[in-house]
Amino acid sequence: MLAKQFCYKLSSGPLTDTNSIVRRIRHNRVIQPQFSHPEGPRVAATVMARHFQQVFSGANLPDTRYPAPPIPDGPHPIDEASCPFSTSTVHYALLKRHSRRKAPGVDHIRTEMLLPIVDEVVPVITLFFQLCWKLSVIPSDWRTAQVVPIYKKGNALDPGNYRPISLTSIMRKLFELCLQAKLESTAPPLDPVQGSFRHHKSALDQALCLHELCRQHTIDHSGQPPVLAFLGIKSAYDTVDRAIVWRALETHVSEPMLGILQCLFDQFYPQREFGGLWIN
Repeated sequence: MLAKQFCYKLSSGPLTDTNSIVRRIRHNRVIQPQFSHPEGPRVAATVMARHFQQVFSGANLPDTRYPAPPIPDGPHPIDEASCPFSTSTVHYALLKRHSRRKAPGVDHIRTEMLLPIVDEVVPVITLFFQLCWKLSVIPSDWRTAQVVPIYKKGNALDPGNYRPISLTSIMRKLFELCLQAKLESTAPPLDPVQGSFRHHKSALDQALCLHELCRQHTIDHSGQPPVLAFLGIKSAYDTVDRAIVWRALETHVSEPMLGILQCLFDQFYPQREFGGLWIN
């Protein structure tokens, strides 16, 4: 009966939904390679850990660069104008913005655990978030990421062909959602030509802009098309010097905002799974 209903839904539903379901079924049937080593899983875990250490160690950054500003000393005053944490903002972020059915972090807390007791737990969470804001300190579990390597393409025995996916605490994500609106309202505006990590922007927007520029160039130069050069930077996101980001924010955001951001993103400890256990 269920199979019959499923087939009827595919045949009678919108074509886009049908294609999406078929693609998802095909994707789930593909066996994803997992990193391994001829000498066994322990060596494989060591090799992958060394690769991640090299990627995130900052070895590709310049030897001489400006240091990051020191984390501002607390305690900081809590006032409604500057503090992004209130019962209403935490309640809204948890109910309306927080993702469901996501893998938990090291604390094993899921969003679905909090929803049935949202009215009881939100005031407690709000007070705890305000304490973190006041002292510029976060729990150690929030600074721990369980890194899972996801295969991209190429040789499955090369650790460089795996994308590290970090599983972080659900509470940390809720904390970041509450910070986001306040940070976006006070931080310097992003360059309009930046397309990545932007809300309501995608590669299609960049492709359309490039197409229009090429078309206009061809019109302005009597049919002569432009010459395009593309630059691809390997592991560009992993090699960002956060000290530059903190210096750029230093004159725009409040001291507690800068301090809490540095705690969230500078003091980070990855873990890797081995034999069913997570090791540093």
